[in-house]
Amino acid sequence: MCSQQSSNDALADAEALERERSFYKQQEGEGKARIRPNRGAAEVPTQRECHQYRWFQTNELISVEVPLYRACKAEDLSFVLSEGGMQISIRSDPTFAPLAGEFPGKVDTRASTYSLHSDGSGDHYLALVLRKLALPGTSELWYCLLEGETPAPTVRFRGATRLYAWTQRPRVIDVAFRVPPRTTAATTRVDFGEDGGGGGGGGGGGGGGGARLSLSVEGCPELTRFERRFQGAIDAADCFWMLDEDGKGGKELSIQVAKRPSGAGVPWWGGLFEHEDGWGQ
Repeated sequence: MCSQQSSNDALADAEALERERSFYKQQEGEGKARIRPNRGAAEVPTQRECHQYRWFQTNELISVEVPLYRACKAEDLSFVLSEGGMQISIRSDPTFAPLAGEFPGKVDTRASTYSLHSDGSGDHYLALVLRKLALPGTSELWYCLLEGETPAPTVRFRGATRLYAWTQRPRVIDVAFRVPPRTTAATTRVDFGEDGGGGGGGGGGGGGGGARLSLSVEGCPELTRFERRFQGAIDAADCFWMLDEDGKGGKELSIQVAKRPSGAGVPWWGGLFEHEDGWGQ
């Protein structure tokens, strides 16, 4: 029976997962990892993003995040975990499609945990930490989390270029641009709108819904005139920006992009902008 973990347990599992991740290449090089075969698989992924969930694996653990459009109470969650598979449904949210499938291997249900996460910024998700069962003295890597899963290249939850990094959440996308240490609100302009207009000053939003970001930062040649069209529609009036310290003696221009809901709820975008140059730099 999988148990709902406390915050201390969740932190311990997260720290353990990070330690195992840091030693992943060393363990693999020593031949300790046993690969679970799967038809048609060309290579073993250590992480993958699918339409309803994303996962990362080490030799012993799989960490899974299932994004939720709405906050979920424990009593509304139906989560069934067995050695060979899992089933997830939410009674209070008809927009959540039930998720079920079989694992390519087995998990230790007694050592696996789950937790619901929700905060005031609209970020809601179900987190799972699954411990794999393997032969004594061995570990294994899986080709997938659920048999038959399909990666979703049309959905990206995070990304980075040499100019900025972003993280997508159910209702907003958080973007951080690197800017010179002397940057101030007076030397920065951020506009949201179809034609780059209608935006605001420091800490402000924009007027009228749009799908374009236009910004300029004095003293930063690459951001003197930066314009990009978003991949989806936004609510410009709910967008927000501010200048933050980056903790390394520099500054970041932090932007929160509010996605516009559609008839089916708030959509997941395939990326931040229609054209992402310098991806991964």
